[in-house]
Amino acid sequence: GKANAILLPMLQQSMERVVALDLTQSQLSLKALMQPLVSCLKDTNTANRCWMSPGPRAHQILGLMPSDRTPQELITIAQQLQRDYGIVVAVRCGGFRISPYLNTTPDYVSQLIHGLQGVGIMS
Repeated sequence: GKANAILLPMLQQSMERVVALDLTQSQLSLKALMQPLVSCLKDTNTANRCWMSPGPRAHQILGLMPSDRTPQELITIAQQLQRDYGIVVAVRCGGFRISPYLNTTPDYVSQLIHGLQGVGIMS
Protein backbone atom coordinates (compact mmCIF):
# COMPACT_ATOMS: atom_id res chain seq x y z
CA GLY A 1 0.00 0.00 0.00
CA LYS A 2 0.88 3.64 -0.29
CA ALA A 3 1.52 5.89 2.67
CA ASN A 4 -1.41 8.19 3.28
CA ALA A 5 -0.17 11.78 3.35
CA ILE A 6 -3.00 12.84 5.66
CA LEU A 7 -3.32 9.91 8.04
CA LEU A 8 0.35 9.30 8.80
CA PRO A 9 1.03 12.76 10.30
CA MET A 10 -2.20 12.48 12.31
CA LEU A 11 -1.18 9.04 13.56
CA GLN A 12 2.30 10.27 14.46
CA GLN A 13 0.95 13.22 16.45
CA SER A 14 -1.56 10.97 18.22
CA MET A 15 1.11 8.47 19.20
CA GLU A 16 3.38 11.25 20.47
CA ARG A 17 0.55 12.45 22.70
CA VAL A 18 -0.08 8.95 24.06
CA VAL A 19 3.60 8.38 24.82
CA ALA A 20 3.83 11.76 26.59
CA LEU A 21 0.99 10.96 29.00
CA ASP A 22 1.74 10.41 32.66
CA LEU A 23 -0.63 7.51 33.28
CA THR A 24 -0.56 7.84 37.06
CA GLN A 25 -1.47 11.52 36.86
CA SER A 26 -4.12 10.78 34.23
CA GLN A 27 -5.78 8.21 36.51
CA LEU A 28 -5.67 10.61 39.46
CA SER A 29 -7.23 13.36 37.34
CA LEU A 30 -10.01 11.06 36.11
CA LYS A 31 -10.65 9.80 39.64
CA ALA A 32 -11.07 13.36 40.93
CA LEU A 33 -13.21 14.29 37.93
CA MET A 34 -15.60 11.36 38.43
CA GLN A 35 -15.81 11.67 42.23
CA PRO A 36 -19.11 13.64 42.14
CA LEU A 37 -20.74 10.80 40.19
CA VAL A 38 -19.30 8.15 42.51
CA SER A 39 -20.54 10.13 45.53
CA CYS A 40 -24.04 10.37 44.06
CA LEU A 41 -24.07 6.63 43.46
CA LYS A 42 -23.26 6.02 47.13
CA ASP A 43 -26.37 7.98 48.18
CA THR A 44 -28.79 5.48 49.73
CA ASN A 45 -31.74 6.55 47.57
CA THR A 46 -29.70 6.04 44.42
CA ALA A 47 -28.08 2.83 45.67
CA ASN A 48 -31.53 1.20 45.73
CA ARG A 49 -32.02 1.94 42.01
CA CYS A 50 -28.51 1.79 40.59
CA TRP A 51 -25.17 0.41 41.71
CA MET A 52 -21.54 0.42 40.74
CA SER A 53 -19.33 -2.51 41.65
CA PRO A 54 -17.18 -1.85 44.73
CA GLY A 55 -13.42 -2.06 44.88
CA PRO A 56 -10.51 -0.69 42.91
CA ARG A 57 -11.28 0.58 39.44
CA ALA A 58 -9.84 2.31 36.44
CA HIS A 59 -11.64 5.62 36.30
CA GLN A 60 -11.71 5.92 32.52
CA ILE A 61 -14.51 3.33 32.38
CA LEU A 62 -17.35 3.19 34.89
CA GLY A 63 -20.18 0.69 34.82
CA LEU A 64 -23.59 1.64 36.23
CA MET A 65 -26.07 -1.14 36.79
CA PRO A 66 -29.66 0.10 37.13
CA SER A 67 -31.80 -2.31 39.12
CA ASP A 68 -34.84 -3.92 37.53
CA ARG A 69 -34.35 -2.53 34.00
CA THR A 70 -34.73 -4.64 30.89
CA PRO A 71 -32.18 -4.40 28.09
CA GLN A 72 -34.76 -2.57 25.95
CA GLU A 73 -35.42 -0.05 28.76
CA LEU A 74 -31.66 0.58 29.02
CA ILE A 75 -31.45 1.24 25.28
CA THR A 76 -34.42 3.60 25.49
CA ILE A 77 -32.86 5.45 28.44
CA ALA A 78 -29.52 5.73 26.59
CA GLN A 79 -31.35 7.20 23.60
CA GLN A 80 -33.19 9.65 25.87
CA LEU A 81 -29.92 10.71 27.54
CA GLN A 82 -28.43 11.47 24.13
CA ARG A 83 -31.53 13.21 22.77
CA ASP A 84 -32.46 15.29 25.83
CA TYR A 85 -29.10 15.85 27.54
CA GLY A 86 -26.43 15.35 24.88
CA ILE A 87 -24.95 12.46 26.87
CA VAL A 88 -23.66 9.34 25.15
CA VAL A 89 -23.44 6.16 27.20
CA ALA A 90 -23.04 2.62 25.92
CA VAL A 91 -25.39 -0.16 27.00
CA ARG A 92 -23.33 -3.20 27.94
CA CYS A 93 -24.19 -6.39 29.85
CA GLY A 94 -27.26 -5.00 31.64
CA GLY A 95 -25.82 -1.61 32.48
CA PHE A 96 -24.36 1.61 31.21
CA ARG A 97 -20.70 2.03 30.36
CA ILE A 98 -19.51 5.58 30.98
CA SER A 99 -16.16 6.39 29.43
CA PRO A 100 -14.78 9.80 30.40
CA TYR A 101 -11.48 10.84 28.88
CA LEU A 102 -8.84 13.44 29.56
CA ASN A 103 -10.83 16.13 27.74
CA THR A 104 -13.92 15.53 29.91
CA THR A 105 -14.69 18.56 32.06
CA PRO A 106 -16.45 18.92 35.42
CA ASP A 107 -19.34 20.53 33.51
CA TYR A 108 -19.74 17.34 31.47
CA VAL A 109 -19.85 15.28 34.67
CA SER A 110 -22.49 17.64 36.13
CA GLN A 111 -24.49 17.29 32.92
CA LEU A 112 -24.22 13.49 33.19
CA ILE A 113 -25.45 13.52 36.80
CA HIS A 114 -28.31 15.87 35.86
CA GLY A 115 -29.25 13.60 32.93
CA LEU A 116 -29.16 10.45 35.07
CA GLN A 117 -31.38 12.19 37.60
CA GLY A 118 -33.70 13.35 34.81
CA VAL A 119 -34.25 9.82 33.52
CA GLY A 120 -34.78 8.43 37.04
CA ILE A 121 -31.54 6.47 37.39
CA MET A 122 -30.21 8.60 40.24
CA SER A 123 -31.74 10.70 43.02
